[in-house]
Amino acid sequence: MITHLLVNGRYARVIDVGPANAPVLLMLHGFAGNASAWEDIAKGLVPEYRVLAADLPGHGAESDARGSDCTMQAATTRLARILSRLAVERVTLVGYSMGGRLALHFALSHSQLVERLCLVGASAGIADETERRERRDADDKLAAYLQVGGIKNFTESWQANPLFENLERNNPRAHKAIRQMRLSCSADGLAASLRGMGAGSQAYLGDHLREIAVPVQLITGELDSKFTAIAQQMHAAFTTAPHDPSRVSLTTIADAGHAVHAEKPQQFIDTLRAFLAAHITSTNNTTDAVRAAHART
Repeated sequence: MITHLLVNGRYARVIDVGPANAPVLLMLHGFAGNASAWEDIAKGLVPEYRVLAADLPGHGAESDARGSDCTMQAATTRLARILSRLAVERVTLVGYSMGGRLALHFALSHSQLVERLCLVGASAGIADETERRERRDADDKLAAYLQVGGIKNFTESWQANPLFENLERNNPRAHKAIRQMRLSCSADGLAASLRGMGAGSQAYLGDHLREIAVPVQLITGELDSKFTAIAQQMHAAFTTAPHDPSRVSLTTIADAGHAVHAEKPQQFIDTLRAFLAAHITSTNNTTDAVRAAHART
């Protein structure tokens, strides 16, 4: 089911599948994607779970987002308001790539809403200030190229990125669907996202990972050596005292690259299910009173 919610004067598109009283997973897509990127994964998780996936600023129905709307702070605030509108009190947060960086921001700024965290091919940002500035400049140039060259030229060059070279081989159907998803993007929306939510624009969060006390699952593809190394570094940071290190897991899925959830969906679902089963929480996501109030709206 697709829901459109009016949030701060703009409609948010949210895919909402699964029983209303089931544990809730909120899934955040990567750059140049949209909420539909999680549809196949959602099918493998319901009816045991309720899966929410929202278009992020600059993407999908949020393509008109600009400037101050396309920042990590604005995006986390918008997600919190979406959950409030849906009467959801706590979620397991699943974020891929850009969505993973956003998930970290959300877990730190809205910890009361997060009961578990799953990061897929994600990072905590860039630690070195010089590298961060260089990345910000590169993202700005890519944004300018997008706006001048258009979505088709961008999609062809983006698809050629070595990060995604295994997707067509592992899952041709997903490769085709993701290409169409990218072609449907707005050049201005993606440019705004790059400038406001790119790794060069966000604050580095690596020094704050020890503040996240909930269970954490890190997932990468074996062939994605860059983000597997980053995940190993994050795993070490997450397991720093005072928290129980057993709450943090790192899984590397064989013969998969950066888009591991799209390349190997069943292995991804199995990994996520095992994590969820290992860290069952007793907290309901919505109270009976809140659910009843939501049903009347």
